[in-house]
Amino acid sequence: MNTFRSQLFLGLLVLTNMFLAKISIAQKVYPVEITSLLSRIPIPQDAAGCYSSSTKSTDPSNGAISVVDPGPAFKELQDQLQKINMSAAGGIYPNGQTPDKPSAEQIEQMKQEGMQRAAQAQNGQAVSTQHTTQGAMDDPQIMKEIGQAQTACGQINQLIHEFSMKISAIDNSSIDKVSMGPNCPEVQQGGYAGPTCGCMKERAKTYELKRVAERNAYMQNVVGVLREYLGKIRPLCAQVDNVMIKAKFGDAVSNPAYKQMVAITQRQALGAVPALLSVASGTWEDAAKQYANLVNAESGASVGCFGKK
Repeated sequence: MNTFRSQLFLGLLVLTNMFLAKISIAQKVYPVEITSLLSRIPIPQDAAGCYSSSTKSTDPSNGAISVVDPGPAFKELQDQLQKINMSAAGGIYPNGQTPDKPSAEQIEQMKQEGMQRAAQAQNGQAVSTQHTTQGAMDDPQIMKEIGQAQTACGQINQLIHEFSMKISAIDNSSIDKVSMGPNCPEVQQGGYAGPTCGCMKERAKTYELKRVAERNAYMQNVVGVLREYLGKIRPLCAQVDNVMIKAKFGDAVSNPAYKQMVAITQRQALGAVPALLSVASGTWEDAAKQYANLVNAESGASVGCFGKK
C-alpha cells in the first residue's frame, strides 16, 4: 500500500471509531491557527517575574500574600481553549444525542470507499460518491494534504510524549534540601524571653532566598525543555494550520466523512497546546508561590511578625 493510501486508511480508521459514516453530523473546525496559540504560551524566566504578573491576594489579619493563579495571560489562553472545546462538542452531537457506534459492515464499506477514492485521486480521475453534495467534488490535493497532516499529528503526539518524559525526569529535590539554619537565640524583652522579630525575619528571609535560587535553577531546566519542544512542535502544527487554511477549515471539502477528517486532524494537533501550556502554567505558578514565601518572610508575615521590627 503506498503512502497516500496508508495515510487515508489510518485516517478513516480514526474517523470510524468516533462517528457514523452514513450520517451527516458536522464536528466543527474552529477557525484558529494552532501556531498562534502556541506563540501565546507565556515562558517563565525567574520566580520574581512569575510572582509580579500573577494574581495575588492579601490576608488582612496577618498581611500574608497568597498567589491565586499564574495571571491573566494564562487565563485568557485557557478560556480560548475552553471555547474551542465547547464549540467542537456542540457540533458533534446535536441536542446532546450520541450516534450509535458504526457496524463492522459500515466500517468495512467506508474503508473500501476510501481506498477507491484514493486510487481515483492518484490517477487523476474525477471522484464521485454518494456523500458528495450535488454539483461539487472533493479536491484530491486537499485530501492528500490532510493525509500528510495526519502524519504530522502522529509526530506531534510522539514529541509530546517525549516532552512529558523529559519534564518528569528533571530533579527538583534540591529545593526541599535547603536547610532552615540555626534557631534565633532567646532574648529578654521586658517580661518575655524569646527570639526577636528582626532575627526571625532575617532567618526566614535567608532560607527563602536559597529556595528561590534553587527554584530558579530548576525552572531554567524546565524552560530549556519547553523551548526545545516548542521549537520542534511548532513547524508540525504549522503544517496542520496550512492544510486547515487550504481546506477553508472544512468548507472546501464537500464530502461529509472527509470534512470530519479535517476536524479530527485539527483536534489532534490542538492537543499540543494544553500539554505545553500546563507545564508552563504549573511551573509559573509554583515559582510565583515560591517567591511569595520570600515576600512573606521579608515582611514578617510568615513568622508572625508582620509590621514588627
